[in-house]
Amino acid sequence: MRPRLSEFREGIINLLDDRGVPLSVKEIHSENNNFDLSTVYRALEYLESSGKIKSISFPCHCGQMRYYHTGKKHVHYLHCEECHSFFAVPYCGLNKIEKDINANFHFNVTRHILFFLGICKNCSRKK
Repeated sequence: MRPRLSEFREGIINLLDDRGVPLSVKEIHSENNNFDLSTVYRALEYLESSGKIKSISFPCHCGQMRYYHTGKKHVHYLHCEECHSFFAVPYCGLNKIEKDINANFHFNVTRHILFFLGICKNCSRKK
């Protein structure tokens, strides 16, 4: 029996929490293919418009939009440009930078998104 759409949406949020890294539409769909791909797109659009998830596009040749859950404390990401793996960095060292921005630019930072592009250790070993 196919889950209800609200359960499917909640399942997407749980999947994003469990994985802890941004996922593409295809990755989300492959985890639960009870719904067709267009339903996954609509569910993601709904979740993003309601502020429960965010999307981000990484500037590498994989070119896929990725989605992550906004409900938990933010994390930062590492993205390998070779294998396109994502890794979460579970801490934030930007508090001093945020305070400097506030003091020098009179700008109150409410949130930030940070990711680093590079080559992971597995891909580095292959070269």
